[in-house]
Amino acid sequence: MRGNYWKDWNGAVKLQCPSHHLELLGDIYDELIDKFSKTLPRSIDEKAISIADYSRRCADETAGFSCEMAVYVDAYKKLGLLKKFTQFSCRQYKCLEAAYCVDPRTGKFR
Repeated sequence: MRGNYWKDWNGAVKLQCPSHHLELLGDIYDELIDKFSKTLPRSIDEKAISIADYSRRCADETAGFSCEMAVYVDAYKKLGLLKKFTQFSCRQYKCLEAAYCVDPRTGKFR
């Protein structure tokens, strides 16, 4: 898979919420994508699914969800939703260390 998807994601979250350290999220990207997709109108979510084309673009993925995240970052960027996705992500998580993230509103582990 080609592209600067991780650069796009990391740059966007560092602009939106640098203190949240979302680069440390760990392998919960599928959960984040699922939660965000539920906030979108059905037609937009279907477009994102089509652009991401996870089953084809990540066919060689054997473990984890980093490829899934990358193709959805690409889809959200193409649909003009990357800023909205990062804002959503910043409201969901704040990472204190690698794979140890909390709800930024309550401080409870997620």
